[in-house]
Amino acid sequence: MRELKAIDQRMVIALVGNKSDLQDQRQVRAQEAKLYAEEQSLLFLETSAKTALNVNELFFELAEALPKKNDYDAEAEELRSLPLSQPPPPSGGGCCGGK
Repeated sequence: MRELKAIDQRMVIALVGNKSDLQDQRQVRAQEAKLYAEEQSLLFLETSAKTALNVNELFFELAEALPKKNDYDAEAEELRSLPLSQPPPPSGGGCCGGK
């Protein structure tokens, strides 16, 4: 989680418990997973591909949590306003070891 969050703080991460239709084979309690997701600021849903429980909801919640285009436009505008660094002058006089 630290590595993912270090890449981009706006990254949307979801913790998804699959196969919720197999309650008798559960490996992690729902409350334990929900608590972890809250601690890490993750979306959390339990799903079942077999019954389609929460599958659509997962995609809707992910889409809703994604940064909006305007957020990216503002960031791009900010980056455009920064001064460009100049590339270093060529050394030698050619591309192949200065020949």
